[in-house]
Amino acid sequence: MTEVSRARRLPQPDPATDFAVPVAAAAGDGPVEAPPWRPELGPAPTVMVWPPGHTPALLVRAGGRWRYASVHARHTYPDDRVAYMVTVDLTGRLEVVYRTYWWPQAGLRVAHGSAVEPVPPDGRHYLEAAMPAAPPRSIRPRLGPRGGDGARGG
Repeated sequence: MTEVSRARRLPQPDPATDFAVPVAAAAGDGPVEAPPWRPELGPAPTVMVWPPGHTPALLVRAGGRWRYASVHARHTYPDDRVAYMVTVDLTGRLEVVYRTYWWPQAGLRVAHGSAVEPVPPDGRHYLEAAMPAAPPRSIRPRLGPRGGDGARGG
């Protein structure tokens, strides 16, 4: 039996229970994850996001090493608990996954902050960050008479 056929027979994870504590944390090596929010957990958290290219970062303890994690969102719960949603390569094999961790805890450290404040996830900040400003007129390419770069045959 191959590894692929074994993997297909594995039961599907239950998000309500299986994602509450990662394997690394169960072994005492990593931070504890925040479970996905559900109505039975109480009022929903306030979510704030950072635009791409302006995200802060954490270091996450996994597999005996500190792994770099980009922070994408901060979840602030009505009881003042805070969780950060990050993307992180927990194995060192370029397998980047999303995880949400309670803050603060021993398995997390600040890698660096952000120069911008997070905003509510309305979508506009992604468009603004994804569309750079046009270059100054002085460095824009000049188009020749046939729409090329001005060179012969252009």
